[in-house]
Amino acid sequence: MTFFSLSLNSNWEWKQRNSNIDVNLDASVSLSSDSTIAVDNLASAWYPVTRFPSMIHTELLAYNVIPDPYEGVNENEVQWIGEKDWMYRCKFSLPDNFEGKSAVLAFDGLDTFATVYVNGVEVGKTENMFLRYRIEVLSEHLKVGEQNELVLVFESAWFKAKTIEKEHGARNKWNGDSSRLYIRKAQYHYGWDWGPVLMTCGPWRAVRIEIFESRISDVYVTSEILKSHSGADLTVVVTVESPFSGQKVEIIISSPSDTVIAKVSASVINGQAMSIIHVSNPEIWWPLGYGKQSLYKISATLVGEQDLHTVEKNFGIRKCKLVQRPLLDQPGTSFFFEINHKRIFGGGANWIPADSLITRISDERYEAWIKLMADGNFSMVRVWGGGVYESDLFYDLCDKYGLMVFQDFMFACGSYPAHDAFLKLVQDEAEDNVKRLRNHPSIVIWTGNNEDYAVAESTGLSMQSTFDAFPNRKIYEDVLQNTIKRLCPDVDYQPGSPYGGKATDDATIGDVHQWNVWHGSQKPYQQYCDLGARFVSEFGMQGHPHLATVAKYFGSNSDDEKYPQSYTMDHHNKASGGDRRIGIYIVENIKTDLCDLTEFVYASQIMQAEALFWAVRDWRREWKGENREYCSGALIWQVNDCWPVTSWAMVDYYLRPKPAYFSVKRALARTSINIVRKRTSPRFTAGESPADTDINTSIMTASTTHPHKVHIWVSSFDEINNAKIFIRAFTLSGALKQQWEFEVPDISNASVDISQIALPVDEEVVVAAWLVSDLGSTVSEVDGIGPVVARAIDWPQPLKYAKIQTDTAVVAVVNENILEISANKPVKGVILDATDRVDTVKWDDNAFDLVPGEKVFIKFIGSIGPVTGKWLGITGEKVLL
Repeated sequence: MTFFSLSLNSNWEWKQRNSNIDVNLDASVSLSSDSTIAVDNLASAWYPVTRFPSMIHTELLAYNVIPDPYEGVNENEVQWIGEKDWMYRCKFSLPDNFEGKSAVLAFDGLDTFATVYVNGVEVGKTENMFLRYRIEVLSEHLKVGEQNELVLVFESAWFKAKTIEKEHGARNKWNGDSSRLYIRKAQYHYGWDWGPVLMTCGPWRAVRIEIFESRISDVYVTSEILKSHSGADLTVVVTVESPFSGQKVEIIISSPSDTVIAKVSASVINGQAMSIIHVSNPEIWWPLGYGKQSLYKISATLVGEQDLHTVEKNFGIRKCKLVQRPLLDQPGTSFFFEINHKRIFGGGANWIPADSLITRISDERYEAWIKLMADGNFSMVRVWGGGVYESDLFYDLCDKYGLMVFQDFMFACGSYPAHDAFLKLVQDEAEDNVKRLRNHPSIVIWTGNNEDYAVAESTGLSMQSTFDAFPNRKIYEDVLQNTIKRLCPDVDYQPGSPYGGKATDDATIGDVHQWNVWHGSQKPYQQYCDLGARFVSEFGMQGHPHLATVAKYFGSNSDDEKYPQSYTMDHHNKASGGDRRIGIYIVENIKTDLCDLTEFVYASQIMQAEALFWAVRDWRREWKGENREYCSGALIWQVNDCWPVTSWAMVDYYLRPKPAYFSVKRALARTSINIVRKRTSPRFTAGESPADTDINTSIMTASTTHPHKVHIWVSSFDEINNAKIFIRAFTLSGALKQQWEFEVPDISNASVDISQIALPVDEEVVVAAWLVSDLGSTVSEVDGIGPVVARAIDWPQPLKYAKIQTDTAVVAVVNENILEISANKPVKGVILDATDRVDTVKWDDNAFDLVPGEKVFIKFIGSIGPVTGKWLGITGEKVLL
């Protein structure tokens, strides 16, 4: 018989479980006709589901049973939900010709502890949110020609975890409740230092019923590419469930233009059909900026006496490799990704689930997020281990837009158990998700966990501790590692992130999470250049979101909460000491009114933008060329939020970019010109003459009593030829103090130091640099120079010492879809705001600096209307248009 599948994604109902009566009696209560629900009636009737897939919080919100947990401090008022049991049900019919046939209920995701009933008979249980469950339903439990009833009973994950923890004992963790370590549920649901505690449950991914004699359960395609890229060999493996003799699989490969390029037939032997197919002159999948994101399609049809089942998948022809080899002139080894034999710098950010109520993320919202990252010049995104293995759509979009994925397994910040039952859960989870995702060309590495080795180190253990002393090593170095070797051998695996060397903070081997700015020793962000590593997979600085998002914090709260230090503001910053640390970094760097909400938000935004720019710019400088990949990646913590919050995110919950998004976008541009000043101080050694020694400082470059040098370098992921650099130093009043010109040597996929120039010491200056080349689009036009393709402006540090002029004239002119902006004096941190059209007007750049004699071109999408600008040194905003 031909494979039959019936979607069960509609006609669902929900209710609270009444634990005082039998489950079948509870399931038999009637459907409510009430349009409103009282909390006391949640267990007495069924209510129609408003959206599916579903989480119980979304239903309670839709029926106005609970307040919005994202507003005010309402999170505190909804904690009871996670302590209750809940039920879902739907009814379905099967055609008459399926009489006597068994079926499979296919659940793509149940959160988390569910008991499954069909027509009053228990048919299965689940205990892993991350696992796709397939539960057989015998023919005698199904009705043909009449309605069947499917009931799901979800037990409180909170209490289940507590019960398991009581049996095995509490374990070490960072963030959330320690009981989370014992259950396979999204760990961020327990709350994190950027997210609320929302203990969800429900059928969070698709449900269907399948009837078949035999089916294709998996299709896997790997490719071997010639170094010349003139050919590729595809190995296709098709796995068949319930095979029988005489079966074949018909395989069709179609090109990215949908042209059929291969048709083959392979016999099913021991449940698998395999074929090797040669492709001449393949269209290769490349990361963004390096070529096309070409995707092929495979169609596999299982054939017996008739066509039984067809599965179609997209795949990319690409070769990926994590390169860890000795470096020239520095200790340790490299850590970079080579795609199709080309070295790639991994610039981007970490991804958390885009909503605490994950079923609310629409397809359109997923694409908006991925496009925003691509538009921000990301080449890589890390899927963090405390969230979920993302939806198929997420990875499809990464394939489409060319974002490499650094994929964690779902373990984060904890000492996880390693008893047999837990290891079995992990094994099933790993196999299922690796098989589901392994055809995506965007995934270039799997890592075993997030910071679990660091948690172990905090208790005195190390990466060298025995499995007896450090039992969860079995998860990362046995179960997960062997799963990747067996099921996805063409992608590299690392036991954790961070991981490498003898400790997780080894900057010369592997990747690190650099938290000595913000956490740890709380160093000034101007010292990021001294804190680099071979690959920095986490670092960050907090900043407030747009004021329109901050307004959502308060909800209907009275105006007396709308100040920076209010309880509501603190509630929407989950980081321990977050409000204090934002304050410290602002006070160290920016002169502002700390009690004015608008000024405080702006100052935090500029401070975050500056910090992340310093880090990415300085670490990218260490991408020095072949065998000198001293830093090969910078992944910011984090790109997104799961609710309206003050966090490390560069873009807030509502997809509103913070200024940091734009500063990082500039730092990751294909080609950039970079300048930074360093103080040179005379030092004397006994018996020797004075010598100039460059010392990187955080606050001394604002001084006019010591000499400074400006370091100039160019970074490019492309090839640059015949380029020139122009540099001008301006006083804060706008006078041109001095200027220089330099020729740029040929550059190819590297950063190259150009020169160092001494600055005048009699007056504070702002230094601007422009790169002129025929490569790239024009970002500005400078008097006496012409169009430029990259620009950089360096200010004395810290910014709070600068005597910024308050009477500066900033002029904006609209020229079709471009805003041309200029100023008569140096201006720091211009943030454009389309006032009431914050979500409809999209800026190509923002939070930029200006100097005299230059027109900066800012592209925009949307109806421009009124535009305001705010910059450092002024109170409030200025109307520009």
